[in-house]
Amino acid sequence: MTPRELAFRVLMTAQDGETEIKDLLDTWFTQEGLPPADRPFATELIYGTVRWRRRLDGVIDALADDPKAIKPTARQVLRLGVYQLLRMDNVPDHAAIHETVELARRMRVAPAFVNALLRKIQRDGDPNPPTLKEQNPVRHLAERYSYPDWIVRQWVNRFGFEEAEQLCAVQNEPAPLVLRTNLLRTTRRKLIGELQELGATATEGSLTNTAVVTSNLQSLNTVEPFQRGDCTVQDESSQLAVVLLDPQPGETILDLCAAPGGKATAIAERMDDRGKIYATDISQHGLGRIRENAMRLDHHCIDWQHADATDNSSLNRVVPDQEFDRVLVDAPCSGLGILRRHADARWRKSPEAIAELATVQARILRNGADRVKLGGVLVYGVCTTTPEETHGIVRAFLEEFTNFEEEPVSDFLPNLPLDAATEDGAFQLYPHRHGTDGFYAIRFLRIE
Repeated sequence: MTPRELAFRVLMTAQDGETEIKDLLDTWFTQEGLPPADRPFATELIYGTVRWRRRLDGVIDALADDPKAIKPTARQVLRLGVYQLLRMDNVPDHAAIHETVELARRMRVAPAFVNALLRKIQRDGDPNPPTLKEQNPVRHLAERYSYPDWIVRQWVNRFGFEEAEQLCAVQNEPAPLVLRTNLLRTTRRKLIGELQELGATATEGSLTNTAVVTSNLQSLNTVEPFQRGDCTVQDESSQLAVVLLDPQPGETILDLCAAPGGKATAIAERMDDRGKIYATDISQHGLGRIRENAMRLDHHCIDWQHADATDNSSLNRVVPDQEFDRVLVDAPCSGLGILRRHADARWRKSPEAIAELATVQARILRNGADRVKLGGVLVYGVCTTTPEETHGIVRAFLEEFTNFEEEPVSDFLPNLPLDAATEDGAFQLYPHRHGTDGFYAIRFLRIE
Protein backbone atom coordinates (compact mmCIF):
# COMPACT_ATOMS: atom_id res chain seq x y z
CA MET A 1 0.00 0.00 0.00
CA THR A 2 1.36 3.42 -0.94
CA PRO A 3 1.63 6.23 1.66
CA ARG A 4 -1.15 8.15 -0.16
CA GLU A 5 -3.52 5.20 -0.14
CA LEU A 6 -2.80 4.56 3.54
CA ALA A 7 -3.48 8.23 4.28
CA PHE A 8 -6.77 8.00 2.41
CA ARG A 9 -7.89 4.90 4.30
CA VAL A 10 -6.94 6.32 7.70
CA LEU A 11 -8.87 9.51 6.97
CA MET A 12 -11.93 7.59 5.82
CA THR A 13 -11.80 5.47 8.98
CA ALA A 14 -11.47 8.53 11.20
CA GLN A 15 -14.22 10.58 9.59
CA ASP A 16 -16.83 9.21 12.01
CA GLY A 17 -15.41 11.75 14.47
CA GLU A 18 -15.15 9.21 17.28
CA THR A 19 -11.76 7.68 16.52
CA GLU A 20 -8.65 9.78 17.05
CA ILE A 21 -6.12 9.64 14.25
CA LYS A 22 -3.21 9.10 16.62
CA ASP A 23 -4.86 5.86 17.77
CA LEU A 24 -5.10 4.65 14.18
CA LEU A 25 -1.66 5.46 12.84
CA ASP A 26 0.50 2.91 14.63
CA THR A 27 -2.02 0.16 13.91
CA TRP A 28 -2.19 0.97 10.21
CA PHE A 29 1.57 1.37 9.88
CA THR A 30 2.12 -2.02 11.47
CA GLN A 31 -0.70 -3.85 9.69
CA GLU A 32 0.24 -2.56 6.25
CA GLY A 33 3.98 -2.86 6.81
CA LEU A 34 4.63 0.68 5.62
CA PRO A 35 8.42 1.20 5.53
CA PRO A 36 9.74 3.61 8.20
CA ALA A 37 11.06 5.91 5.47
CA ASP A 38 7.51 6.43 4.13
CA ARG A 39 5.84 7.06 7.47
CA PRO A 40 6.76 10.76 7.91
CA PHE A 41 5.23 11.57 4.50
CA ALA A 42 2.04 9.64 5.27
CA THR A 43 1.82 11.28 8.71
CA GLU A 44 2.21 14.79 7.31
CA LEU A 45 -0.34 14.08 4.60
CA ILE A 46 -2.88 12.79 7.13
CA TYR A 47 -2.52 15.49 9.76
CA GLY A 48 -2.13 18.28 7.23
CA THR A 49 -5.26 17.28 5.33
CA VAL A 50 -7.25 17.17 8.56
CA ARG A 51 -5.79 20.41 9.91
CA TRP A 52 -6.52 22.38 6.73
CA ARG A 53 -9.84 20.71 5.95
CA ARG A 54 -11.86 23.93 5.90
CA ARG A 55 -9.49 25.65 3.45
CA LEU A 56 -9.31 22.55 1.26
CA ASP A 57 -13.08 22.18 1.13
CA GLY A 58 -13.39 25.86 0.25
CA VAL A 59 -11.12 25.36 -2.75
CA ILE A 60 -12.97 22.23 -3.88
CA ASP A 61 -16.39 23.87 -3.52
CA ALA A 62 -15.25 26.96 -5.43
CA LEU A 63 -14.21 24.86 -8.43
CA ALA A 64 -16.89 22.16 -8.48
CA ASP A 65 -20.08 22.75 -10.48
CA ASP A 66 -22.17 21.03 -7.79
CA PRO A 67 -20.25 20.71 -4.49
CA LYS A 68 -23.13 18.92 -2.77
CA ALA A 69 -22.94 16.13 -5.32
CA ILE A 70 -19.35 15.24 -4.37
CA LYS A 71 -19.44 11.98 -2.42
CA PRO A 72 -17.33 11.58 0.76
CA THR A 73 -14.89 9.21 -0.97
CA ALA A 74 -14.28 11.65 -3.82
CA ARG A 75 -13.97 14.60 -1.45
CA GLN A 76 -11.34 12.81 0.61
CA VAL A 77 -9.29 12.02 -2.50
CA LEU A 78 -9.58 15.65 -3.61
CA ARG A 79 -8.53 16.97 -0.19
CA LEU A 80 -5.36 14.91 -0.36
CA GLY A 81 -4.56 16.21 -3.81
CA VAL A 82 -5.34 19.86 -3.04
CA TYR A 83 -3.29 19.72 0.14
CA GLN A 84 -0.25 18.44 -1.75
CA LEU A 85 -0.61 21.17 -4.37
CA LEU A 86 -1.15 24.10 -2.01
CA ARG A 87 0.62 23.14 1.23
CA MET A 88 3.42 20.66 0.48
CA ASP A 89 6.31 22.46 -1.22
CA ASN A 90 8.39 19.27 -1.23
CA VAL A 91 5.95 17.53 -3.59
CA PRO A 92 6.21 18.53 -7.28
CA ASP A 93 2.89 19.53 -8.81
CA HIS A 94 3.08 16.84 -11.49
CA ALA A 95 3.64 14.14 -8.85
CA ALA A 96 0.77 15.43 -6.67
CA ILE A 97 -1.63 15.38 -9.62
CA HIS A 98 -0.50 12.06 -11.11
CA GLU A 99 -0.53 10.18 -7.77
CA THR A 100 -3.91 11.61 -6.76
CA VAL A 101 -5.46 10.64 -10.09
CA GLU A 102 -4.05 7.12 -9.67
CA LEU A 103 -5.51 7.00 -6.17
CA ALA A 104 -8.86 8.08 -7.59
CA ARG A 105 -8.76 5.18 -10.06
CA ARG A 106 -8.03 2.67 -7.29
CA MET A 107 -10.80 4.09 -5.11
CA ARG A 108 -13.27 4.11 -8.02
CA VAL A 109 -13.55 7.90 -8.01
CA ALA A 110 -13.91 9.69 -11.39
CA PRO A 111 -10.25 10.28 -12.33
CA ALA A 112 -11.08 12.77 -15.08
CA PHE A 113 -12.94 15.02 -12.63
CA VAL A 114 -10.07 14.85 -10.12
CA ASN A 115 -7.49 15.56 -12.82
CA ALA A 116 -9.40 18.57 -14.20
CA LEU A 117 -9.89 20.16 -10.79
CA LEU A 118 -6.27 19.70 -9.71
CA ARG A 119 -4.88 21.02 -13.00
CA LYS A 120 -7.03 24.13 -12.68
CA ILE A 121 -5.49 24.76 -9.23
CA GLN A 122 -2.03 24.16 -10.67
CA ARG A 123 -2.71 26.75 -13.37
CA ASP A 124 -4.65 29.41 -11.43
CA GLY A 125 -3.75 28.86 -7.77
CA ASP A 126 -6.13 29.06 -4.80
CA PRO A 127 -9.52 30.26 -6.09
CA ASN A 128 -11.03 30.80 -2.64
CA PRO A 129 -9.35 33.60 -0.64
CA PRO A 130 -10.56 34.10 2.94
CA THR A 131 -13.19 36.64 3.89
CA LEU A 132 -11.72 40.12 4.23
CA LYS A 133 -10.61 41.04 7.75
CA GLU A 134 -12.63 44.28 7.62
CA GLN A 135 -15.82 42.45 6.78
CA ASN A 136 -15.62 39.77 9.48
CA PRO A 137 -12.40 39.37 11.54
CA VAL A 138 -13.43 36.06 13.08
CA ARG A 139 -14.48 34.52 9.77
CA HIS A 140 -11.29 35.84 8.16
CA LEU A 141 -9.04 34.00 10.66
CA ALA A 142 -11.20 30.89 10.71
CA GLU A 143 -11.09 30.57 6.93
CA ARG A 144 -7.45 31.57 6.55
CA TYR A 145 -6.16 29.14 9.19
CA SER A 146 -8.90 26.49 8.91
CA TYR A 147 -10.74 26.49 12.25
CA PRO A 148 -14.38 26.44 13.28
CA ASP A 149 -15.68 29.98 13.82
CA TRP A 150 -16.51 29.36 17.47
CA ILE A 151 -12.92 28.54 18.47
CA VAL A 152 -11.53 31.62 16.74
CA ARG A 153 -14.26 33.80 18.25
CA GLN A 154 -13.20 32.68 21.73
CA TRP A 155 -9.58 33.59 21.04
CA VAL A 156 -10.38 36.96 19.46
CA ASN A 157 -12.63 37.89 22.39
CA ARG A 158 -9.94 36.96 24.92
CA PHE A 159 -6.73 38.07 23.24
CA GLY A 160 -7.66 40.49 20.49
CA PHE A 161 -7.22 39.96 16.76
CA GLU A 162 -3.42 40.04 16.48
CA GLU A 163 -2.69 37.62 19.31
CA ALA A 164 -5.53 35.34 18.22
CA GLU A 165 -3.90 35.17 14.79
CA GLN A 166 -0.59 34.20 16.39
CA LEU A 167 -2.34 31.41 18.29
CA CYS A 168 -4.13 30.20 15.15
CA ALA A 169 -0.84 30.08 13.26
CA VAL A 170 1.13 28.29 15.99
CA GLN A 171 -1.58 25.68 16.52
CA ASN A 172 -1.24 24.78 12.83
CA GLU A 173 2.47 24.04 13.16
CA PRO A 174 3.81 20.60 14.14
CA ALA A 175 4.47 20.40 17.88
CA PRO A 176 8.01 19.68 19.05
CA LEU A 177 8.75 16.23 20.42
CA VAL A 178 9.59 16.75 24.09
CA LEU A 179 11.04 13.94 26.19
CA ARG A 180 11.18 13.58 29.96
CA THR A 181 14.43 12.19 31.31
CA ASN A 182 14.02 9.24 33.67
CA LEU A 183 16.43 10.45 36.35
CA LEU A 184 16.25 7.06 38.06
CA ARG A 185 18.16 5.60 35.12
CA THR A 186 20.23 8.37 33.53
CA THR A 187 20.98 12.11 33.48
CA ARG A 188 19.63 14.73 31.13
CA ARG A 189 23.12 15.55 29.85
CA LYS A 190 23.83 11.90 29.03
CA LEU A 191 20.44 11.49 27.33
CA ILE A 192 21.04 14.57 25.18
CA GLY A 193 24.46 13.24 24.17
CA GLU A 194 23.01 9.88 23.10
CA LEU A 195 20.24 11.53 21.09
CA GLN A 196 22.74 13.77 19.32
CA GLU A 197 24.85 10.73 18.43
CA LEU A 198 21.73 9.32 16.76
CA GLY A 199 21.56 12.42 14.57
CA ALA A 200 18.80 14.21 16.45
CA THR A 201 18.76 17.81 17.61
CA ALA A 202 18.34 17.75 21.40
CA THR A 203 18.41 20.67 23.83
CA GLU A 204 17.49 21.24 27.46
CA GLY A 205 13.98 22.44 28.22
CA SER A 206 13.76 25.66 30.21
CA LEU A 207 10.94 24.90 32.66
CA THR A 208 12.01 21.63 34.32
CA ASN A 209 15.26 19.77 34.96
CA THR A 210 14.03 16.71 33.06
CA ALA A 211 12.75 18.12 29.75
CA VAL A 212 14.61 17.54 26.48
CA VAL A 213 13.30 19.23 23.31
CA THR A 214 14.12 17.23 20.18
CA SER A 215 13.80 17.34 16.42
CA ASN A 216 15.01 15.16 13.53
CA LEU A 217 14.38 12.12 15.70
CA GLN A 218 13.42 8.90 13.95
CA SER A 219 10.58 6.68 15.14
CA LEU A 220 10.80 6.12 18.89
CA ASN A 221 10.47 2.41 18.25
CA THR A 222 14.05 2.52 16.98
CA VAL A 223 15.49 4.94 19.58
CA GLU A 224 17.45 2.89 22.10
CA PRO A 225 17.30 5.35 25.06
CA PHE A 226 13.52 5.36 24.74
CA GLN A 227 13.21 1.59 24.40
CA ARG A 228 15.34 0.88 27.46
CA GLY A 229 13.35 3.33 29.61
CA ASP A 230 15.76 6.26 29.90
CA CYS A 231 13.06 8.68 28.75
CA THR A 232 9.45 9.03 27.72
CA VAL A 233 7.34 11.51 25.77
CA GLN A 234 5.85 14.35 27.81
CA ASP A 235 5.46 18.05 27.07
CA GLU A 236 7.12 20.48 29.48
CA SER A 237 3.76 21.91 30.55
CA SER A 238 2.61 18.45 31.64
CA GLN A 239 5.91 17.82 33.42
CA LEU A 240 5.42 21.11 35.25
CA ALA A 241 2.12 19.92 36.72
CA VAL A 242 3.96 17.08 38.50
CA VAL A 243 6.63 19.48 39.76
CA LEU A 244 3.76 21.53 41.20
CA LEU A 245 2.36 18.41 42.90
CA ASP A 246 5.82 17.92 44.50
CA PRO A 247 5.48 14.20 45.40
CA GLN A 248 7.83 12.82 48.05
CA PRO A 249 9.31 9.32 48.55
CA GLY A 250 7.13 7.04 50.66
CA GLU A 251 3.88 8.94 50.11
CA THR A 252 0.55 7.55 48.96
CA ILE A 253 -0.75 9.39 45.91
CA LEU A 254 -3.91 9.22 43.82
CA ASP A 255 -3.75 10.07 40.10
CA LEU A 256 -7.24 10.40 38.63
CA CYS A 257 -7.74 10.06 34.86
CA ALA A 258 -4.16 8.85 34.62
CA ALA A 259 -3.94 7.39 31.09
CA PRO A 260 -1.63 7.14 29.25
CA GLY A 261 0.56 7.37 32.35
CA GLY A 262 2.85 10.32 31.66
CA LYS A 263 2.16 12.04 34.94
CA ALA A 264 1.90 8.82 36.97
CA THR A 265 5.36 7.74 35.84
CA ALA A 266 6.74 11.25 36.43
CA ILE A 267 5.38 11.05 39.99
CA ALA A 268 7.06 7.67 40.45
CA GLU A 269 10.39 9.10 39.37
CA ARG A 270 10.12 12.05 41.74
CA MET A 271 9.29 9.59 44.54
CA ASP A 272 12.38 7.48 43.73
CA ASP A 273 9.87 4.71 42.98
CA ARG A 274 9.18 4.47 46.74
CA GLY A 275 5.64 4.75 48.04
CA LYS A 276 2.32 3.97 46.35
CA ILE A 277 0.58 5.55 43.37
CA TYR A 278 -2.99 4.60 42.57
CA ALA A 279 -3.45 5.46 38.88
CA THR A 280 -7.09 5.19 37.85
CA ASP A 281 -8.75 5.60 34.47
CA ILE A 282 -12.11 4.80 32.91
CA SER A 283 -10.53 3.36 29.75
CA GLN A 284 -9.22 -0.19 29.73
CA HIS A 285 -7.10 0.70 26.70
CA GLY A 286 -5.72 3.65 28.65
CA LEU A 287 -4.83 1.40 31.57
CA GLY A 288 -2.90 -0.78 29.14
CA ARG A 289 -0.89 2.29 28.11
CA ILE A 290 -0.12 3.06 31.77
CA ARG A 291 1.06 -0.51 32.29
CA GLU A 292 3.26 -0.41 29.18
CA ASN A 293 4.89 2.86 30.17
CA ALA A 294 5.45 1.80 33.78
CA MET A 295 7.06 -1.47 32.69
CA ARG A 296 9.28 0.18 30.08
CA LEU A 297 10.45 2.80 32.59
CA ASP A 298 10.88 0.10 35.27
CA HIS A 299 8.56 1.68 37.83
CA HIS A 300 7.10 -0.62 40.49
CA CYS A 301 5.12 1.68 42.81
CA ILE A 302 2.22 2.29 40.39
CA ASP A 303 -1.03 0.37 40.88
CA TRP A 304 -3.25 0.93 37.84
CA GLN A 305 -6.97 0.46 38.47
CA HIS A 306 -10.11 0.70 36.36
CA ALA A 307 -12.47 3.31 37.81
CA ASP A 308 -14.80 6.12 36.79
CA ALA A 309 -13.52 9.24 38.54
CA THR A 310 -16.94 10.91 38.28
CA ASP A 311 -18.50 8.10 40.34
CA ASN A 312 -17.60 7.86 44.03
CA SER A 313 -18.85 4.28 44.29
CA SER A 314 -16.58 3.28 41.39
CA LEU A 315 -13.59 4.93 43.08
CA ASN A 316 -14.42 3.34 46.41
CA ARG A 317 -14.08 -0.10 44.88
CA VAL A 318 -10.39 0.52 44.16
CA VAL A 319 -9.44 3.04 46.88
CA PRO A 320 -11.95 2.47 49.70
CA ASP A 321 -11.96 4.80 52.72
CA GLN A 322 -8.44 6.06 52.04
CA GLU A 323 -7.02 9.54 52.39
CA PHE A 324 -3.99 10.45 50.29
CA ASP A 325 -0.98 12.63 50.82
CA ARG A 326 -1.48 14.12 47.37
CA VAL A 327 -4.15 13.88 44.68
CA LEU A 328 -3.69 14.83 41.04
CA VAL A 329 -6.80 15.55 38.99
CA ASP A 330 -5.78 15.57 35.33
CA ALA A 331 -9.32 16.01 34.11
CA PRO A 332 -10.69 15.29 30.62
CA CYS A 333 -11.05 18.58 28.77
CA SER A 334 -11.69 20.21 25.42
CA GLY A 335 -7.98 19.98 24.54
CA LEU A 336 -7.90 23.42 22.90
CA GLY A 337 -4.36 23.83 24.21
CA ILE A 338 -3.03 20.88 22.21
CA LEU A 339 -4.63 21.34 18.79
CA ARG A 340 -1.21 21.26 17.13
CA ARG A 341 -0.81 17.69 18.44
CA HIS A 342 -4.40 16.62 17.73
CA ALA A 343 -5.30 18.15 14.39
CA ASP A 344 -8.67 16.43 14.27
CA ALA A 345 -9.81 17.71 17.68
CA ARG A 346 -10.90 21.09 16.31
CA TRP A 347 -13.58 19.36 14.23
CA ARG A 348 -14.75 17.01 17.01
CA LYS A 349 -15.42 19.67 19.67
CA SER A 350 -18.30 22.11 20.11
CA PRO A 351 -19.23 24.98 22.47
CA GLU A 352 -21.84 22.72 24.02
CA ALA A 353 -19.19 20.11 24.77
CA ILE A 354 -17.22 22.61 26.85
CA ALA A 355 -20.18 23.17 29.18
CA GLU A 356 -20.64 19.41 29.50
CA LEU A 357 -16.94 18.91 30.22
CA ALA A 358 -16.99 21.59 32.91
CA THR A 359 -19.67 19.61 34.74
CA VAL A 360 -17.55 16.46 34.53
CA GLN A 361 -14.41 18.31 35.66
CA ALA A 362 -16.16 19.78 38.70
CA ARG A 363 -17.44 16.34 39.72
CA ILE A 364 -14.00 14.72 39.40
CA LEU A 365 -12.37 17.56 41.35
CA ARG A 366 -14.89 17.12 44.18
CA ASN A 367 -14.25 13.38 44.31
CA GLY A 368 -10.52 13.99 44.36
CA ALA A 369 -10.82 16.57 47.13
CA ASP A 370 -12.76 14.11 49.30
CA ARG A 371 -9.69 11.86 49.33
CA VAL A 372 -7.06 14.39 50.40
CA LYS A 373 -5.91 14.09 54.00
CA LEU A 374 -5.56 17.09 56.33
CA GLY A 375 -2.43 18.97 55.28
CA GLY A 376 -2.43 17.14 51.95
CA VAL A 377 -2.12 18.60 48.47
CA LEU A 378 -4.59 18.65 45.58
CA VAL A 379 -3.53 19.68 42.04
CA TYR A 380 -6.03 20.30 39.25
CA GLY A 381 -4.77 20.45 35.66
CA VAL A 382 -6.22 20.58 32.13
CA CYS A 383 -4.60 20.90 28.70
CA THR A 384 -6.86 23.72 27.56
CA THR A 385 -7.26 27.48 27.72
CA THR A 386 -11.00 28.10 28.16
CA PRO A 387 -12.11 30.03 31.28
CA GLU A 388 -15.03 27.64 31.79
CA GLU A 389 -12.63 24.73 32.33
CA THR A 390 -10.01 26.62 34.32
CA HIS A 391 -10.80 29.70 36.43
CA GLY A 392 -14.52 28.93 36.45
CA ILE A 393 -13.96 25.46 37.88
CA VAL A 394 -11.61 26.84 40.56
CA ARG A 395 -13.98 29.60 41.70
CA ALA A 396 -16.87 27.19 42.09
CA PHE A 397 -14.65 24.66 43.88
CA LEU A 398 -13.36 27.12 46.48
CA GLU A 399 -16.87 28.36 47.19
CA GLU A 400 -17.97 24.80 47.96
CA PHE A 401 -14.80 23.47 49.62
CA THR A 402 -13.84 26.03 52.24
CA ASN A 403 -11.38 23.53 53.75
CA PHE A 404 -9.01 24.09 50.81
CA GLU A 405 -6.91 27.11 49.96
CA GLU A 406 -4.85 27.80 46.87
CA GLU A 407 -1.07 27.93 47.12
CA PRO A 408 0.62 30.25 44.58
CA VAL A 409 2.43 28.25 41.92
CA SER A 410 5.31 30.74 42.01
CA ASP A 411 6.30 29.25 45.39
CA PHE A 412 6.98 25.88 43.72
CA LEU A 413 7.97 26.70 40.15
CA PRO A 414 10.98 29.01 40.12
CA ASN A 415 11.48 28.75 36.34
CA LEU A 416 7.88 29.65 35.47
CA PRO A 417 7.62 32.59 33.02
CA LEU A 418 6.23 35.65 34.79
CA ASP A 419 3.36 36.03 32.35
CA ALA A 420 2.24 32.44 32.98
CA ALA A 421 1.19 33.06 36.61
CA THR A 422 -2.52 33.92 36.89
CA GLU A 423 -4.43 36.05 39.38
CA ASP A 424 -5.94 32.98 41.05
CA GLY A 425 -2.49 31.54 41.86
CA ALA A 426 -2.42 29.05 38.98
CA PHE A 427 -0.29 28.86 35.85
CA GLN A 428 -1.58 29.08 32.30
CA LEU A 429 0.83 28.31 29.46
CA TYR A 430 0.12 29.04 25.79
CA PRO A 431 1.75 27.64 22.63
CA HIS A 432 2.23 31.06 21.02
CA ARG A 433 3.67 32.68 24.15
CA HIS A 434 5.71 29.94 25.77
CA GLY A 435 6.32 27.30 23.10
CA THR A 436 4.62 24.62 25.20
CA ASP A 437 1.22 23.01 25.01
CA GLY A 438 -1.62 25.11 26.34
CA PHE A 439 -1.94 23.97 29.95
CA TYR A 440 -3.52 25.20 33.19
CA ALA A 441 -2.75 23.90 36.69
CA ILE A 442 -3.41 25.05 40.24
CA ARG A 443 -2.40 23.69 43.66
CA PHE A 444 -4.58 23.53 46.77
CA LEU A 445 -3.75 22.71 50.39
CA ARG A 446 -6.32 21.04 52.63
CA ILE A 447 -6.73 22.96 55.87
CA GLU A 448 -8.91 22.61 58.97
